[in-house]
Amino acid sequence: EYADELSVLKTELGLDLVINPEQAAAREIARLLRFPSAADIEHFAKGRIEFVEIAATHDMPIIGIPLKNLAGKYFSNILIGVVKRGNEVIIPNGDFKIATDDRLNIIGRPNDVFAFCKQMGKCTQKIKKVMVVGGGMIAHYLAMNLKLNDIKVKIIEMNRERSIELAEILPDTLVINGDGTDKTLLDSENLSEMDAFIALTGRDEENLISAMMAKQSGVKKVIVKTTRIDNPVLFHDLGVDSVVSPKLITTNYILKYVRGLSNAMGNPAETVYKIVDGEAEVLEFVANKTIKFLNTPLKDLKLLKGIIIGAIARKNDIIIPHGDDMIKQGDNVIVISIDKRITDFNEVIAPVGGF
Repeated sequence: EYADELSVLKTELGLDLVINPEQAAAREIARLLRFPSAADIEHFAKGRIEFVEIAATHDMPIIGIPLKNLAGKYFSNILIGVVKRGNEVIIPNGDFKIATDDRLNIIGRPNDVFAFCKQMGKCTQKIKKVMVVGGGMIAHYLAMNLKLNDIKVKIIEMNRERSIELAEILPDTLVINGDGTDKTLLDSENLSEMDAFIALTGRDEENLISAMMAKQSGVKKVIVKTTRIDNPVLFHDLGVDSVVSPKLITTNYILKYVRGLSNAMGNPAETVYKIVDGEAEVLEFVANKTIKFLNTPLKDLKLLKGIIIGAIARKNDIIIPHGDDMIKQGDNVIVISIDKRITDFNEVIAPVGGF
């Protein structure tokens, strides 16, 4: 087992960081299948804070209304931290109006995020049947994961020897030897009856072709693996629901580790995630005694442009902060950053006379 070999290598060679991109990608896909309306999901503060991306549709009750006019009804317990509109990444203010096709990045308690999405009509489907094209290691890990959740998986793999191997390794998974871009084959395997379709071959072009066929067949949740970090934008523009990049997942792991090393004596990020196609970051800090703005109302802080405090986890409380809230020692603080490379929590404050 590859994952076990990595663990042994880490121990025997004394390595500080070992990453299994395929296993990490499988875990991310499994999370997306548990919340089908989400294009992306990340967790912070040991799972107590959730960051979810959904697409704005014309039937949402929040379309075209300034956010400040919706605060009491929809946004009392969640925050829309980032909006991707076309090629623009925006931190919305109270006057901002959501438009159809905006990509909304929402932060809050998992239950509150789910409740908001339900109000928006985004949490109606439960995944029970999944078709996967491509029988590599991601498909292997994913099938094992989904089996634990009683989700039926069908894998289509081009290589005959690999198909036989997968069928032996995964006795509860139906493995078909065939071409995942063959519409006749997909239809014969009841593509239109699937709750989700996942394209995991090593070629982005093939993944996109099969994903488009799944969309045309009415599959509600379509997920595509990309081998290039710059392809998620294209895939989203073509209607793919979620894009998973093992390279980007690996980048997130390395960012977290390297930034922690580079500033180990200060207050480095505990967690770093790239969001909205890598154009923004969400960072988690644990506020320690080195923070220069502890116990100061947020309204009195001059944050760098493109930085907001998204959420605070304090003991058993999750706070969506307002101007009078303060950061206290020991808080887990979620920071959203656009166009800024933050390595230490103190760096979110603009220097005197700066921006």
